[in-house]
Amino acid sequence: MPPRPKAGTLFLLLVVAVALSLSSQSGYTDDADIKPTVTLVGGLRAPEDIDVFAAADSLIISGYSVAGNGDLRVFHPGSGKIDLVYAPSVQDRHNRNEAWGATDCPGPPRGFAPHGIHVSQNASGTHTLLAVNHTSREAVEWFELEGTAKAVTAKWRGCVIVDEPYWINDVVMLPEGGFIASHMMPRELAHEAFARQPNDGVKSGYVIEWQQASGWSKIAGTEGALPNGIQVSRDGSVVYSNHYLGNQVVAVERASGLLMWEAAVEGAPDNLSMAADGSLLAVTHLESIATIGDCLTRPDEVCSVGFVVYRLNPLTGVVSEILRAGDQSFGGATVAVEFGDSIYFGTATGTSMGKIPK
Repeated sequence: MPPRPKAGTLFLLLVVAVALSLSSQSGYTDDADIKPTVTLVGGLRAPEDIDVFAAADSLIISGYSVAGNGDLRVFHPGSGKIDLVYAPSVQDRHNRNEAWGATDCPGPPRGFAPHGIHVSQNASGTHTLLAVNHTSREAVEWFELEGTAKAVTAKWRGCVIVDEPYWINDVVMLPEGGFIASHMMPRELAHEAFARQPNDGVKSGYVIEWQQASGWSKIAGTEGALPNGIQVSRDGSVVYSNHYLGNQVVAVERASGLLMWEAAVEGAPDNLSMAADGSLLAVTHLESIATIGDCLTRPDEVCSVGFVVYRLNPLTGVVSEILRAGDQSFGGATVAVEFGDSIYFGTATGTSMGKIPK
């Protein structure tokens, strides 16, 4: 359950009010006969993760690549324009002298395969983009985002090298500085990940926190079966974590490790996003992780794996289904992000993201 202040009655009323607000604003139905059509937005490279860059009325998209030639692109919904804003081959001319992230960052990456990403406003008045990088090094790369609805720049600013044994998937900036990341399982066992069975429930990882002054630490109470997508409450007090091989989403109090709630979902939950109203969107895969791995060996093709999109109440963990889809035109969705009057879906293969009306 959510944390309760001493004024328990007042808090219960607040929970009910927020729950009703989220329900009334969602506009979704569980009626299986009403299925919005997924339309495609092309011109991308394996758009594995997506985040909102509200200051520029745009979406930032991580172009994942197992070959190490990934990139960052920006999509402007108003015009439909897509721009390449970062790839290692063009980053040098954008650098400044100051370093963000760890003081011992060895410099810009030689290769780039962005996995989970997160956008947040920073103290300089611009925005910080964190991106998990699996190529040339295991690191969280730091970028500075600036721009408008017409043009966006992403300038590499620094990094945090991910120490052994951590093998991370997703990352979220904390409001007071530093970040949290999902440690899936020990890196030396990474080759075993795709042999694991659906919903095996074996707790192989947890959520970790990085702070410049203290480095890495484990967040108590976050152990789970292949932790994947994560989010944090706006005040930084609650961590939300997807357990990919536990078929569940959990909420844990960051300071104490207390389990606030756990929500069962059908399928394996991948990335997790937070909508403007504070609700959470989770996407699950309806096939085994081995099937997903097979898709990654054919990066240019559509992964036709079925998926389900859920909305979760952040206070109670109550789950409602938004969409059930996946076919040869678009499948294997990895993330759902609400922006404007639409919900956009990423995927780890192919050249298009999906879109449905909100």
